[in-house]
Amino acid sequence: MFYSYFLMHHRIAAFVGIVFVILHSRTVLHAMILPLAVYGLTLVARLVAAFVNTTTVSAKSFASAGDKSANPRSVLLTLPATAKSTKWAQDANPCSFFWVNIPSISLIEWHPFSAVVTPDGDSIAFCIKAMGADRFTDKVVRYVTAANGDGSRLTLRLDGPHGKPSLDVDDYDVLVLVAGGIGITPLISLINSFRHSAISNDNEVEIHLHWVVQSPQDLLVVDSLMFPLPATVKATFYVSQAKEAGFVLCQTGDGVAYVGGRPILDEFVNIERYHHKRVGVLACGPATLVHDVERHSHQCGLDFHKEEFEF
Repeated sequence: MFYSYFLMHHRIAAFVGIVFVILHSRTVLHAMILPLAVYGLTLVARLVAAFVNTTTVSAKSFASAGDKSANPRSVLLTLPATAKSTKWAQDANPCSFFWVNIPSISLIEWHPFSAVVTPDGDSIAFCIKAMGADRFTDKVVRYVTAANGDGSRLTLRLDGPHGKPSLDVDDYDVLVLVAGGIGITPLISLINSFRHSAISNDNEVEIHLHWVVQSPQDLLVVDSLMFPLPATVKATFYVSQAKEAGFVLCQTGDGVAYVGGRPILDEFVNIERYHHKRVGVLACGPATLVHDVERHSHQCGLDFHKEEFEF
């Protein structure tokens, strides 16, 4: 919220400042004509695109997937399968994100969220986790929960897709994906993209997914977008607050096994494990986890890419 007001006030102040500078000097006026014209055209184009890309999505609270007695902490917003959403799902770069505006929450706030390709490849979804009291994400979760959580509808304005990994994921024999908490979203989108690209690609990429969460129920935050995983994905799930191994049931009725504690990076971010195959490492999650994965990758000489949610 504060960032949005900060940005809005600085844009207004910048506009006022430019006007006074132009009035003060004709030389500045002539010099600013072209850049201001370009800026104005791009601003109008983005605003038009945002209003054109207005859609109504189905909203589902996380509590419905796990412990119903707990207060929901996450919501899943799924776009209907249309020609546009299918094109986004099929053509967007891996780990793409959209700037999202929810008019019922705020008319001026735009926030970046990873677009998750649905398992059928026909649309995209956004998973939003409450990150603190009275923040934008918390307001979204509370709004959906108040609207009866499951099956409620929400209007979104979208600007995107944006972003591209620094790695060409198709160039690797093995991809090691490391996620912490809600950082699973861009990586699950990558996995779902491979579900369909593998059909037309003779060289299947071997994927090793390592995801650490705080509680077992957190493994179900992207339940409908994740399970069952493709056969090419070897997944290990970690629950940091658990003292021993266990499992939770996903929507398919299958058990999702996890181990207690945190991942030991040396066990899977190393050269010997993959028998001289070309390996790429991608990480997303808390800054400390991503930093550790990056350090291990560089020490092993492995190509690395990180997705960051912080500015």
